[in-house]
Amino acid sequence: MIEMTEFVIKTIAVPDVAVLDEFLYHAVFIPPNEKPIAREIIYTPEIYVYAEEFGKPDDIFVAAIVGEK
Repeated sequence: MIEMTEFVIKTIAVPDVAVLDEFLYHAVFIPPNEKPIAREIIYTPEIYVYAEEFGKPDDIFVAAIVGEK
């Protein structure tokens, strides 16, 4: 059975990019039954490359919003 969830796609302005670090942390794969890793992991060069230069005039940041999240 497929459950359908309503969501909204929202653009996020550059001043709101503080949430980008949060999104990046949650995108890091943590295998099931493993302890969460330190948030500092996102600042390693292999991971932070996805966020470090964000905010250029032609960048677009979107988020899917489901309910209050």
